[in-house]
Amino acid sequence: MNTLGQRCRNLRLLHKWTQEELANKIGVTKQVVSNWERNVARPEINHLISLAEVFDVTTDYLFCIAELKGQVLEQEDLNLIGKNITFLMEHFVSPLKKRYSK
Repeated sequence: MNTLGQRCRNLRLLHKWTQEELANKIGVTKQVVSNWERNVARPEINHLISLAEVFDVTTDYLFCIAELKGQVLEQEDLNLIGKNITFLMEHFVSPLKKRYSK
């Protein structure tokens, strides 16, 4: 299973963009894109949405969730899915709950 970083790199190369070109398209630095592709960091929600838009894919695809139906998963895949779900909860769901539970 690919990681979000691998997906970003593959999509960027498919579009024949440099890291700097992708960075300029979504308003970050080349180093930020490099960190994402090396799985050193993950994009914030606004950058994740921008990535999905410039690549013309879904955020589910970037998180490697879209093609999981019917697959037999290895433990490594399950661990990655768990990390992705945790990330989604911490960065997207929790802030929304805090904002609207007042």
